[in-house]
Amino acid sequence: MVLSRLPLYPSMLCYLPDVLTAQRGQSSAPRVSVPVGVCKVIVILASEPGAPVRFSYYGAWPIEPVWWCVMSLCPCTMHAAQNDEGGHVIKAAFFDVDGTLLSFATHEMPASTKEAIRSMREQGILTIVASGRAHYQLPSCLRSGFDAYITLNGQLCFDDRGVFRSNPINPEDVRVIVDQAAQGLYDILVMQRDRAFVSSFSESVCAIMKQSGVTYELDELERAFDAPVYQFCAFLDPGEERIFMDATKAVKQTRWSPWFCDVVPAAGGKSYGIQAVFERYGIAPEEAVAFGDGENDLSMFEMVGTSVAMGNASDMVKVHATLVTDDVDNDGLYNACKKLGLLS
Repeated sequence: MVLSRLPLYPSMLCYLPDVLTAQRGQSSAPRVSVPVGVCKVIVILASEPGAPVRFSYYGAWPIEPVWWCVMSLCPCTMHAAQNDEGGHVIKAAFFDVDGTLLSFATHEMPASTKEAIRSMREQGILTIVASGRAHYQLPSCLRSGFDAYITLNGQLCFDDRGVFRSNPINPEDVRVIVDQAAQGLYDILVMQRDRAFVSSFSESVCAIMKQSGVTYELDELERAFDAPVYQFCAFLDPGEERIFMDATKAVKQTRWSPWFCDVVPAAGGKSYGIQAVFERYGIAPEEAVAFGDGENDLSMFEMVGTSVAMGNASDMVKVHATLVTDDVDNDGLYNACKKLGLLS
């Protein structure tokens, strides 16, 4: 647990100042001991200069006054517990899926990524999936174990308490895109809240299924009107997006693959999902970090104080990131978390 991530309650400041004594062992890291009758153990450890200061606490007393006493006796820990490159405490971490949490080669989370997620959650950092996928398209390893989900590029966001953002595409624009697909101008993946389907199994559709490890269902285009559509994937080459952009009124597009672009509401994208998370959990932008590798992650990078581009990201993404790490298959996410001081 990182010290400065615990809240301070001024009304509790007078509880324990006389019973704590600061000590130093052989290491230069400060230690604090407390009489057994008050708390079992408090140990503060800093493995190296600038590393996050952490502690273990075993006792029944409220932790807030203990934290204040530790900080008052060892003020040097304040700087060491700052976790991002700008000196802010990280309270939330947002993760893209494909190429960030999941390997394109194995379609699984590397073991080091799982360890990084576990360590952050253990310290009280909110972990949030931020993906262009729908929840039902996530592999089983990602369907639980996170605090919240930004899905469909920010159009449908939820946590254990329920949905806190729902923003489908305007029905008129849905009609335009479906009609264009019916005319054979391009293929589409229709993404609704509870299901997704494609208009055909073209070469591009099959290529992206292989890359993502997701198998799509084939269905009639008119089924797009059975339920609200939150996102389309339009299988067009880069530069051809004007085909639908010139004909619609309230959509925008973003791309992370040469085979298709994501089509979302004009007031949509991962940035809107992140803003919804900030409001729901009371988090400031400088208290958040985002990890990604695709163009559709750039709006996410703009919303947070610290942004991390994976080594497998394009140069366009890397130039907008605070930090560039290693590839997803070379412990990229874990290594970035270690550099930022987010690991226990």
